[in-house]
Amino acid sequence: MTGVSLVKDVGKREALWEGQHELAAEKIYAMCSDLGGFFLKVAQIIGKPGLAPAAWVRRLVTLYDRASPTPFDAVKLVLEKELGRSMEDIFERFDVEPLGSASIAQVHRARLIGDKSDVVVKVCEKEVGHASPFSLH
Repeated sequence: MTGVSLVKDVGKREALWEGQHELAAEKIYAMCSDLGGFFLKVAQIIGKPGLAPAAWVRRLVTLYDRASPTPFDAVKLVLEKELGRSMEDIFERFDVEPLGSASIAQVHRARLIGDKSDVVVKVCEKEVGHASPFSLH
């Protein structure tokens, strides 16, 4: 007798695999969330339907628009460096809370000085240019 147990019942076997996929998906999610940026993008690609088990897709799909946002102080620093001016010189209003936050960028609602309509400002992670020299769609 060996230590190997074969599960012949298809339903039981599928349930065992599903449980393993759920554990693996949670580990991938946690690791990529901690590493951020490029690794979140990789997790998004892995989690596309047809490329990964359903448990992975269910868990990793949340990374498309519900990733942890970058703190506003960092967003402000990036914007002011890129625009060469303070935010107060450009925007009449700028929402601190992002409309959405994903793997390598987040978006904020804002209003330009002298304009009556809102704009959406997309702010990319500062390390994206170094970690990923190409665009992933």
